[in-house]
Amino acid sequence: MSIDTDVLIIGAGPSGLGMAVQLVRNFNTRSFEIIEKTSDVGGTWLLNSYPGCGCDSRKFALQPEIHRYFASVVDQYDIRPHVQFHSAVKLAEYEPETATWKVVIENQKTGRRFHKRCRILVSAVGALSVPRGCDIPGADKFTGRLFHSAQWDHSFDYTDKNVVCVGNGCSATQFVPAMSDSPNQVKRITQFARQAHWLSARPNPEYSRVFQFIMRWVPGAQRLYRAFLFLMQEKDFAGFHRENGQDLRNEWTAAATEYILKHSPAKYRDFLVPNTTIGCKRRVMDTDYLACLHRENVGLIHDDPIDRITEIGVTTKSGREIHADAIVLANGFETQKPLFPMEIRGQNGQSVADHWADFADGSPEAYFGTCLSGFPNFFILMGPNTLSGHLSVIYTTECQINFVLRIIRPILNGTNRSLLLSLLGIESPDSVTVTSVAERKDNAQTDHKAKQLVWASGCTSWFIDPSTGRNTIMFPDWQSKFYLRSVFIPWNDFVYRKAPRGLAREVAVRSPLMNAVAFAGTVIGKNPFPPLFDTPEVNDSQSVTCKQRKLKCDEKKPICGPCSKALRTCEYVSGAEFRHFEAPTPTRSGSEQIEGNVWVDVPRQRTVIFMNLADVVDRDERSLGLQPGVTVSSTLRDRVPVESGAIQAYLLWYFKQGPGQWLSMLAATHPMLLSAACALSAKRISREPNSPREMRQMLPNQPNQALLSWAGINWRFQAIQFYGETIQKLKEALMPDSINLRIQSGEDFPEDILGAVAIMSVYELMDAPGAEWRAHLSALPLLSEAAKSVNLPNSLDQSLDHGRRSIFWSFTRQDVISAFVHETQTFLDLDDRDLWHRFGLKTGDFGISMPSHGGDVSHFSPPSDWTEGPLPEESASNAVTWILGRIINFITSGDSLDPHEFSSPAARQALFPVPQETLLRRWNLLNTDLQRWYQSRPQTFSPCARSTIGSEPAFERIWYTVPMCAAAMQSYHMGRILLLMNRPQESTAVRSTVASRLKSYQETGVYVLSHSREICGISLSMPPESVRIHSLQPLFIAGQCLSSPHERQVVLDLLRGVDKDLGWASAYYVDKLHEEWRRVDEVSDLAEYSAR
Repeated sequence: MSIDTDVLIIGAGPSGLGMAVQLVRNFNTRSFEIIEKTSDVGGTWLLNSYPGCGCDSRKFALQPEIHRYFASVVDQYDIRPHVQFHSAVKLAEYEPETATWKVVIENQKTGRRFHKRCRILVSAVGALSVPRGCDIPGADKFTGRLFHSAQWDHSFDYTDKNVVCVGNGCSATQFVPAMSDSPNQVKRITQFARQAHWLSARPNPEYSRVFQFIMRWVPGAQRLYRAFLFLMQEKDFAGFHRENGQDLRNEWTAAATEYILKHSPAKYRDFLVPNTTIGCKRRVMDTDYLACLHRENVGLIHDDPIDRITEIGVTTKSGREIHADAIVLANGFETQKPLFPMEIRGQNGQSVADHWADFADGSPEAYFGTCLSGFPNFFILMGPNTLSGHLSVIYTTECQINFVLRIIRPILNGTNRSLLLSLLGIESPDSVTVTSVAERKDNAQTDHKAKQLVWASGCTSWFIDPSTGRNTIMFPDWQSKFYLRSVFIPWNDFVYRKAPRGLAREVAVRSPLMNAVAFAGTVIGKNPFPPLFDTPEVNDSQSVTCKQRKLKCDEKKPICGPCSKALRTCEYVSGAEFRHFEAPTPTRSGSEQIEGNVWVDVPRQRTVIFMNLADVVDRDERSLGLQPGVTVSSTLRDRVPVESGAIQAYLLWYFKQGPGQWLSMLAATHPMLLSAACALSAKRISREPNSPREMRQMLPNQPNQALLSWAGINWRFQAIQFYGETIQKLKEALMPDSINLRIQSGEDFPEDILGAVAIMSVYELMDAPGAEWRAHLSALPLLSEAAKSVNLPNSLDQSLDHGRRSIFWSFTRQDVISAFVHETQTFLDLDDRDLWHRFGLKTGDFGISMPSHGGDVSHFSPPSDWTEGPLPEESASNAVTWILGRIINFITSGDSLDPHEFSSPAARQALFPVPQETLLRRWNLLNTDLQRWYQSRPQTFSPCARSTIGSEPAFERIWYTVPMCAAAMQSYHMGRILLLMNRPQESTAVRSTVASRLKSYQETGVYVLSHSREICGISLSMPPESVRIHSLQPLFIAGQCLSSPHERQVVLDLLRGVDKDLGWASAYYVDKLHEEWRRVDEVSDLAEYSAR
């Protein structure tokens, strides 16, 4: 049992889309889904597509334009992939044990039912979503078309037809004029009305070009105009008070009466001037309705209602028969059943209907129109008593969304928050519910205020529940107070709780960095700590080349220089050429002849030598020369208890093989890091389906009974246990007393805490989807600020300093990849040159990375305190990561005001765009930067071997000597593709021909295809785990650029292989590629069809 999503939203109308957008903007989360019963987004602006549908004046827009706006917002925030169309929620039940909602959903096309599990359930179905049915006798006998205005039958051509309209509300006053006066107008439309509405002239100004220019270009102008409109409408609420608003209502009545008498036909005037109090029902803006009543093809019947529907029309009470080809219902919606026909059951199994029966005699009600006691983590948008009689419902929905976000923030922060912040020891809640006392009090206050307003004057209105006489729709107070209530929340009205037990998360994007410092320079480069296990395979007398590459000698590889082992020379075939491929890993150190006498490394079985952990620690301390007379940090002198036993030793050995080779010695000598390493290793082993097989290799002399005991270990439980120990030790280490002790002892940078945080981040990120992963990185700006205040040595040769920089670059890579996945800015400021100098990056005055070696650097100004780093591979790998991050920032925020600002955190985004030439200049600088990096890259960043794959010419296997270099080159090709595909359009001031632009387009396609195949070729060589983990994003980019089915299948196989072999989910990228390819193929098919 697992969580499918954090937030499930019912309805893709304005409320549901607004909720989704604000989740993205406020929480950077994509862990939400929207269930929509129709085929598209838009809600009421999709369903209501009748002729003339729209807002009241040119201040607003008609239905097609409004719907296009909502669709554009969906595309802008990439909401569409999260919407499940043609689906309806039938049942939702809350489970207190897990603090989750189990939601039953029905496919509207197939009738198949399935369920989803979420933490937070939001109803955004709206108050006007269920059209009222036809209760007139004989409706089933009618042979013509009968439909509701909100379900308009566009297959019906009403040209020269007789139409009957039932109702005269807002919808009817729009489609009756449109149908009666158009090129395809009706023969006659007869409208039946029971009660008149107060109509008034609609404000319909034409916006001048000057006004439009101001709205578009003057900062703050739109907000000021919106505030002006709000205040102009808000003052009208004073007229709704039954006693104090009488004078204002008299003015409204006089003006509306004069308008109606002036524009309506004399025969209808007695009826069209209502005898109800103005404001009792929502006033209607006249969209030429009164004018259309003068037309001969329009008839209004108000004193002879319909008695029944016949096969060919309707019959009135007086016996008059009216022929009709179609009957259009404009009789409103089921406003007193806001959640109908869904069944929502709370924590005690009580339905919403039963809850309302207990609290309000069956009438809909809710705390702030949003929350119900006994229904944790459930919220209603456009719920009871949330609409207004004088302002747009969009405003009230925005306030409700703001209110809900504040309420659920502790829950989502607990799900997505950064590990660095979680170490403060604050327990995050799983559920929130309003108290029954608060709900009853709020309900009573609402009823009391509603009785003082004009809505309770006795008129028939859809605001009022006819069974109880209660106002269940309108908010009985100023809308400014509605906003204030959404901001200033009485927190005592809510109860937050922890669930008795939690659930695992269904992983949507499981590609955070398993190796906390992969490619940080210490895995392949200089190891600051000696290896934990000194196995016989390690050779201390290798050649210099082999030592630098950490290559093991197996006495079978061809010679790679003067090298001996046990006083013997490596045997090799005369004339053979051996090309270094990679450092030793658990799965590679053999060799293979690929062509002629050229050899490369290949996988082979690994052998594990199990040793007592305490003996290993003692021996390695002696090998380091840590004698009693040498001063050593107290954090490094803590011993691991011998009784930690074989499980800890095995887990630490496992940790050394991949996730933390750089940290093995420090982990072995510090309890906090040991617990963290064991937690991460145990969690990783629990995901390996074949992990018990390794026990036979690790314990070759153990009896079968002992092996069965090892095979029966619950590694997931071990992971949870070690995780709890680590968190507890981290909390203790972060206590003020502990921090003060460190400061007094002169320890300025707690490497053990930082290392444990890095490991625990990876532990939690293994299960987190993309949005949660990004939330873990939210504390990175704090980390960078802390780093500036720490006195880091300038020399990269100091091992502990090197380890700190490695951890920082690990977080940097996570930040860059997260920004790519979420199409947003990096948390770290990539323009803060002081920060990047401090962590070993060479930059010049223009923020352009310094080449690792070689190349023309005459125009660069490096920092004065710069010292050369120990490994060119490390510097180059970090540099390309930094450049890739700036490219992603440029793409996601290319409208920054400052022309020199390549990257800008979201908080510093510009208010308005810059000229296209400026964007192109930025692009050229980034392009030059990436090209300079490529030209000055170290020799190891060039492939050491290429080989074709059978008879397939599309791809090659591409090998690199150092895995770090392979990963960096995939990042380079990815950055090159992103730049090529996002180049700003050049100015058209200079004449150009279609042929020249077509040539440029074709060249771009060729380059993009070449870079895509290079990415695939590197992955096809099956590089080590650290490279494959980081290949998901480049492969995703490459897959988008490939068109042939075979090439696409190769990309899918590579992505799925990472999931299958390493446990890093790639389903997110696979699904996105399928969706992208489907869209591209549809466009191609359409273009081919159009060409015919």
